[in-house]
Amino acid sequence: MTDKVAAAMDWDPDTYERDARAALEGASTSEEVESVSVSFLGRRAPLKLALREVRDRETGMQLNAIREAVEAAVAEKLARVQSEELERRLAEERADVTLPAELLGPVRPRRRGSLHPSTQVRRDVEDIFLGLGYEVVDDREVETTRYNFDALGFPQWHPARSPRASLYLDSDTLLRTETSPAQIHKMEQHRPPIYMLSIGRVYRRDTIDATHFPIFHQFEGLAIDKGITMADLKGTLLYVMRQLYGPEREVRFRTH
Repeated sequence: MTDKVAAAMDWDPDTYERDARAALEGASTSEEVESVSVSFLGRRAPLKLALREVRDRETGMQLNAIREAVEAAVAEKLARVQSEELERRLAEERADVTLPAELLGPVRPRRRGSLHPSTQVRRDVEDIFLGLGYEVVDDREVETTRYNFDALGFPQWHPARSPRASLYLDSDTLLRTETSPAQIHKMEQHRPPIYMLSIGRVYRRDTIDATHFPIFHQFEGLAIDKGITMADLKGTLLYVMRQLYGPEREVRFRTH
């Protein structure tokens, strides 16, 4: 050990760990354990000051061994004290967290949250169609290519069937690209008349920008009955749009 290191060590390395453990035994709170840690491991602690002056391997190994032992003792004591503090708080600070906050004592008024805009619009759409006598159907989001493409008339060469456009789980299974498959399921299970609204999340492999996102919401109405004409379609769409956007809203119909 060099003279400079010895000069910095106005303490006994042989008893340093024992002294630290003795100080930790007297600590009963997290703050007291932290205070002991600062005294024995802090920047101005004798051990740290001595470590800065070390120039030989043997002394460095000796002091680092002491440091590691003290750090382990501090960590062990801190974990034990924090566990005891938590148990004490749980025993003393009992409160029924299911009660309204105002019953637990004086609180500041809290603003209530609101539904997500997509949820609000979805509920509005559902209410409109329920008022028209439609059944609301939110079918499965993982579909087969049969229901998502084949039964809807998508030929094999259609761009929507490409893995660059749709999110496949395997060659025959994908996340639905539209809500139309729910209509196929309904027609297979029930004979007409059918009045249904298929609504929910759909998925497409779109690059995210201001107007595109891989997940979005869609709704479609399906009506199968005797005597239905194009006037019923236009009347329904006009009613729905004006219910959503206002009774005076002008609506343009465009074939596409």
